[in-house]
Amino acid sequence: MSWRMVVLLSMLSLSPLRALSDEASHRAAAQEYMAVTQSAQKMKGLLSQIKKRHLSEIEKWYIPDGQQSRMVEYVEQISALVNRELGWAGLQGEFEAAYMEVFTETELRGLSEFYRSELGQAYLSKREHLLNLGVDIAQKRVRKLMPEVEALGRALNPESSGDK
Repeated sequence: MSWRMVVLLSMLSLSPLRALSDEASHRAAAQEYMAVTQSAQKMKGLLSQIKKRHLSEIEKWYIPDGQQSRMVEYVEQISALVNRELGWAGLQGEFEAAYMEVFTETELRGLSEFYRSELGQAYLSKREHLLNLGVDIAQKRVRKLMPEVEALGRALNPESSGDK
């Protein structure tokens, strides 16, 4: 066997190991990014907000005496379902894969470096407030559009307007 064949076979046999090593390194970069951007804590906060929103909505309902505890139990059961499906433990692997698909390892490491910087930390601390402002802006515009949307709906379906 020629030395070229030996080198070629060696390279081919080591390629899968390198790919596994590259994937592990890439996955580690994704995990680092998610840790730096506090993804787990953000998801936990989101789930807590969902639960509070459910409780707030239920408080508006008329609930007969003696049924409040059943409603609280209902919310707890719903929260358990939501946590099971949207809890970080179940989502982390999917998020890792998503970040690995979208970003190269080098990009993930660069993003992590940015978010560890003073400017990156400032962004992270203000990100939620900025997102809330964006949601408020969008909601105001949707409310403003609703009369027009409803008028279009009535024009497309005059029978439903009650003018029979």
